[in-house]
Amino acid sequence: MSLRFFSSRSTALGAVQYCSAAAAAAAAAAAAAAAGTAANTKQQSDVSQSEQRLLTVAIVGLPNAGKSTLVNRLLGTKISGVSSKRNTTITPQLGCFTSGAAQVLLYDTPGLVEHSVQGSPLERLRSAWATAAMADQLLFIVDAERQFRLREPAALKLAQQLAAGPPNSLLQGWQQPPAVLFLNKQDKLEPHIREVALQQLQQQLGGIAQFETVFKGAAMLGLGVDALKQYYISKARPGLWLLPPDQAHTTSPADLAVELVREKLYRRLNQELPYALTVQADSVKPLLGSQHGLAIRLTVFVKNRLMRSIVVGKGGSIIQGYVAGPTEAELTRILKAPVKLTVAVKAVGDS
Repeated sequence: MSLRFFSSRSTALGAVQYCSAAAAAAAAAAAAAAAGTAANTKQQSDVSQSEQRLLTVAIVGLPNAGKSTLVNRLLGTKISGVSSKRNTTITPQLGCFTSGAAQVLLYDTPGLVEHSVQGSPLERLRSAWATAAMADQLLFIVDAERQFRLREPAALKLAQQLAAGPPNSLLQGWQQPPAVLFLNKQDKLEPHIREVALQQLQQQLGGIAQFETVFKGAAMLGLGVDALKQYYISKARPGLWLLPPDQAHTTSPADLAVELVREKLYRRLNQELPYALTVQADSVKPLLGSQHGLAIRLTVFVKNRLMRSIVVGKGGSIIQGYVAGPTEAELTRILKAPVKLTVAVKAVGDS
């Protein structure tokens, strides 16, 4: 791939055994990484433009395959909401990690399905496929446990689409970028069948679409994430960085607040809550009395007053205690600045 061709594609995007000993080792590694952050940032700031390398990666997969969790793990921070409800990612989110001279841009796309379904408008699917087509690399993530047990035809269909392209109604002129297969949620497979199950899935999916390599892991636990990260760093090619080396994402504070509120609502009300819910950012203003703080106001729009009472909870127990309060604390930690979050709930038609 020539430098000119690589740069144009990147610019167009804009962007087992689990035990306490393993957990302790992971904690120690995280502490060591945190201790070296300042020194690493300084080294990255010294990288000249002629030394910089760049790679863009689009992550695709069926709804709830774990794409948002994997992106958040790779970045070391949260830019996408994570819940057990399907299709909770709304728009492609740009994330970035920089290591040495290499910068890797990640796009977490909405769940891809062949036809429009509730919660997956066709325009969103077209956008997701366009993002995939413009990437330098594709990462196809599969829920290994679900696919092994249920043999979902949709996953096989998506693999076929990766090879042949989506329907012309979604995108024309498809040329598949180099692809990697990530078999996720391996921890949910019993140890005595895990390796056999993963091998079967690798052979089955690899017989449909071409993958440069296969990774097996569990994004929720961080398993396989470091190896995947190092792989993409090694694949970066000469190209100017698109973000500062210490910037992990381009998500605005308002958009991040919307993602986190939606995530918590879906987690808390997974059974009762239909997809007919919208979270809107009303305003973001400087927080009075704070040099860098923000005051963010959001509104949750629901279908009717009955749904509003469910979302609010008795005495505001859900929207305040379970959603607004924890989200405010999470935003303060992520943004490294004080945040005051106000969340209102309105039924459509209310004044």
